[in-house]
Amino acid sequence: MKTEKGKRERGNSGRLLMIPNYRAGALSGALGSSALPRSGFTLLEVVIALAIMAIVLVAVFHSQAQSLAMTAEARFQTMAAMLAQGKLAEIEATPSLSLGEEQGDFGDDHPGYRWKTVVAATMDERLRLIEVAVTNERLTRNNTFRIRYYKYRRTS
Repeated sequence: MKTEKGKRERGNSGRLLMIPNYRAGALSGALGSSALPRSGFTLLEVVIALAIMAIVLVAVFHSQAQSLAMTAEARFQTMAAMLAQGKLAEIEATPSLSLGEEQGDFGDDHPGYRWKTVVAATMDERLRLIEVAVTNERLTRNNTFRIRYYKYRRTS
């Protein structure tokens, strides 16, 4: 239906719109912003989406960092246990145990790893306490693994 000022059409929302007979460039100014169909996001929607993404990313990065720390600790525990058992096997193979402390490193095969052994007397003369400690100097905490072992020695 034609009127004096323009024509009537149905908009996207189903409302009846009155569109004046103006050139296309002046259409937005003549109708106002509420008459045009809007697309895109508002600033508030974008800010909320960014806030949600930031919270999720912080949680993901924290989880990843914790996973890396746990992996490093597990690697140390495994390596230190193996090295300590090897050092303990060397001590057990020694026919006579002398009381005291010794320390050293594992050489170029295992850089950063150091060992310390302590052979101590106990209340029973036939038993010796052997403690082997393996330390990784590169770690800042939880960097020492210890094994305590009692060896029975025969007296003649």
